[in-house]
Amino acid sequence: MRPIGRWVAAGTIAASFVCATVPATGRLAAEPVPAGRVLRVHVAEAFGGKTVRGQLTIANVTEAGHVTACGCDDGLPVDDHGRIVRSDLNYFAEASPTWSNRLIVRADADGDVCFHTMATADLVVDVNGVSFDTGISSFPNRRTDTRDVGGGRLDDGDTLRVNVPQAAGAKTVIGQLTVAGATDHGHVTAYPCDDGPPVDGSDRVIRSDLNYFGGAAPAWSNRLIV
Repeated sequence: MRPIGRWVAAGTIAASFVCATVPATGRLAAEPVPAGRVLRVHVAEAFGGKTVRGQLTIANVTEAGHVTACGCDDGLPVDDHGRIVRSDLNYFAEASPTWSNRLIVRADADGDVCFHTMATADLVVDVNGVSFDTGISSFPNRRTDTRDVGGGRLDDGDTLRVNVPQAAGAKTVIGQLTVAGATDHGHVTAYPCDDGPPVDGSDRVIRSDLNYFGGAAPAWSNRLIV
């Protein structure tokens, strides 16, 4: 099935989200999604604003960038300057033309999910299922970015503490974890701060939530569930 409709610029999608539509079958769109444009995917089973679970893949990228998924009628998560403040898949073409990540996103009331790509790319959306009653509260946004003014680059062995008020009472947080500017290999481990990091008898961290290899790419990302 060829996409129908037309691509629109990111600045107009919050108002209309008029864009190409493909069935949620995991097939590539008939043509790449242009940089700064949006692909609309209808998931009939997600009608009523259910949470969609699956896999998001981009292929044939030639630049670095990211994909952000959201319920189409909800609009992209942006700051006061109109800049997108969240990513669901980060890619770095110099390391690989194909990147993939677990997809967890709430559809709009019609069951539509929109995907905005920063650079031109082919998109593959595999839907594994939808959640009818997940108890998930959706408030997509970027909580912390150490690249911002007032932030600070983390050194080896440093810990970054992030407060999520909506998770008070030891709720599970679902989001996206990204490292940027990596020059060496290593990993990031996420955990509830008061619980301490998961370690063995020799005080070595025994679990990772994101692995990175700076020699291949400076930016790496993974779905965060903690």
